[in-house]
Amino acid sequence: MLNPRKALLFAGCLLILSLSFVSAQSTSQSPSVVQTWSSNKVLVSGSGHDVVEAAKTNPRVQQALALREAARTATPRGITPPSGTPVEWAVSLGSNTTSRGVAEAEFPAKYTSSLTPVFPASCTNDFVVYTISTPNGVAAAAGTQANVVGFNNLYTGASGSSCPNGPGAAGNATTPSFLFSYAADDGGIFLSPELSLDGKKVAFVVSSVSRHRAIFEVLTWTAGQGTNATTGAVAPSAGSLVSLDFTNARVPGCKGLLTADDFGSSPYIDYTSDGAFVGANNGRLYHVTGVFNGTPTVDWCTIVTTNSQLTSPVYDAQHGKLYISDGAKVFSYTFSSGSGFALSSSISVGANKGYTNPSIVDSVSVDPFNGWVYIAASANLANTAPIISQMPLDLSSHADLPLGNAAATSYVLGANFDNAYLTTGPSAGKLYACGVSPTNPAVPALYATGFSSTGVMSTTATLAGNTNLNAASQPSGHCSPIVTVYDGTNDRLYVGTGTGTNTNGSNLLTMWSINTPITSSATAWTAEATNMLGGTSSFVLDYLQHSSGNPGTNGIYFGTRAQSAAAQCGSKNYCAIKLTADALQ
Repeated sequence: MLNPRKALLFAGCLLILSLSFVSAQSTSQSPSVVQTWSSNKVLVSGSGHDVVEAAKTNPRVQQALALREAARTATPRGITPPSGTPVEWAVSLGSNTTSRGVAEAEFPAKYTSSLTPVFPASCTNDFVVYTISTPNGVAAAAGTQANVVGFNNLYTGASGSSCPNGPGAAGNATTPSFLFSYAADDGGIFLSPELSLDGKKVAFVVSSVSRHRAIFEVLTWTAGQGTNATTGAVAPSAGSLVSLDFTNARVPGCKGLLTADDFGSSPYIDYTSDGAFVGANNGRLYHVTGVFNGTPTVDWCTIVTTNSQLTSPVYDAQHGKLYISDGAKVFSYTFSSGSGFALSSSISVGANKGYTNPSIVDSVSVDPFNGWVYIAASANLANTAPIISQMPLDLSSHADLPLGNAAATSYVLGANFDNAYLTTGPSAGKLYACGVSPTNPAVPALYATGFSSTGVMSTTATLAGNTNLNAASQPSGHCSPIVTVYDGTNDRLYVGTGTGTNTNGSNLLTMWSINTPITSSATAWTAEATNMLGGTSSFVLDYLQHSSGNPGTNGIYFGTRAQSAAAQCGSKNYCAIKLTADALQ
């Protein structure tokens, strides 16, 4: 899930060194970058020897450094005065009869072919991928409903365009183009996608209607296949979709078969080994080999906790440790292609509420360069408050920051960090998280805290329960994942709030300036977008230089979580939306 600021500003030769190792599909002068849910899960923080060494071989560190350099060289961005335009563009992901849009707390994925400040930006090669969930028991199908779509011609919209050949009325480029639209297999996709480093392949997990379980799939897309998310959806061409029945694989590490769906565990790609880690609702963790450069095959499995809904796994390549949660505990494993998974340690963090109501639904964030793991839980061990928990890498202890005075009535999601944390280290930075109001555990609220000189998280909030991220009437609801972005000038925080199922919640997206840490519960957001039905999915953002001569290259991309007659992309539809990142217009 995204924090594209996970990079460090190195002096001259170190920066050149790190960028020279960007993926084989790129060049050091013009690196391509993929942004997915997992981009913010291993934090590149500080500027020590370990970071420099990791940049030589680790594509995720390389990607983070490329984003940092793009921010450093970008034209300074101010706050654009509101134009009155509600959205840059909004495109239907299907109606309420066949679609549920982007699933709650999940991310689109973005491929940017070049981050160097050379324009015009690529209207053809840059694209965003959305995965689409469906109502219970409803199958995706060609000519009816897509479950994975891609858009290019992104840098266009109501306020201006750098893509003059879009499909807008009278020749005006006001909407993106469908790069592809597929009904891949016969189920909805309820989790976030991953991209290959060259952007040519998409990996995801489908909840198959016919097989009644999760299927791991890798799609090699072709431009021009599919024209919209419903009647224009097509089946992938022959040989372009590889389907892996991963919970039905007889492999070492798991005794017997226990096929299952997967509601909470997005695949995590280890680009170095071309492998993937993915969990399932049966409480088992799987390893897939040959994801993008071979034939996807399950080679190992381990039982984490039988019949638990596992979170998305996160792999710390720096220490060779994989972290995952069963909804109450956090586990770390080592993995070897020769011997499979081995449990290293585990620790109880959240209240054990069982399979249908896990305390922990979001994955960990790992800071391998400072030695910390972070995770959110809707209820602590005593079931008295939602928390952000900080643990050392060996999971030998935990310190909890309360995010309210009573256990949350809905889920809470992980923390995110300001630019000072990511460039200097914990002692200089702040952590931000969405918990619940001190007076109402059903109402979302913003929290923050700092760290000691040794990086230990304070368990006392420096910002305690700012409910201005919600509507003035303070309806019940919850937050999207928090995304923090430094654009070279401004440090910003984005969060959506709503109910995720209907329009009774706040239906908001707010952007906050965090150049100066927020400490007052009375502080207001910097910009607001209304009518975001049901709240929002999480976000990916543009990292291209923005100037008056290159309009449309300063966007934030997400999906809405509910439908109504007032939907921006058409009545009763779920929407893919782009706003300007500066003013949310």
